[in-house]
Amino acid sequence: IVPFLEYVHEQQLDMSRVELLITSSDSCSVADYRTLQERFGSLFRIINAYGVTEAAIDSSFYDEPLTKLPQTGHVPIGKAWLNAKFYIVDAHLNPVPVGVLGELVIGGAGVARGYLNRPDLTAEKFVDSPFAAGERLYRTGDLARWMP
Repeated sequence: IVPFLEYVHEQQLDMSRVELLITSSDSCSVADYRTLQERFGSLFRIINAYGVTEAAIDSSFYDEPLTKLPQTGHVPIGKAWLNAKFYIVDAHLNPVPVGVLGELVIGGAGVARGYLNRPDLTAEKFVDSPFAAGERLYRTGDLARWMP
């Protein structure tokens, strides 16, 4: 976000035609997101997205007012897009309760079939879902927790 803000400033870009800006990265700091919202939030809608290549690049979005943003840390990954399902599980793919840290796994139409010529890695990262018959899940390895 900071390089984007610097580029807009240095190039003196006209942002008046922008209606929606979707940011997407490994993680977005609250401080950077707050700066972006304070600078452009009154001009256009800003959404922070999260995802992995193995599940259609972006699988979720955070689109809340600044008042709901945590004070520090990283911007929440928000809600799953309609074609994605999020589960937070323990090591045995059992769901964890709200507030408990677990692994984020992604299901839904956007999940890839596996890795090309990597059956070992495919078997490790792409697993059958215990939640929906015929669904495959991608084990992101990312830690997450459901917020109240």
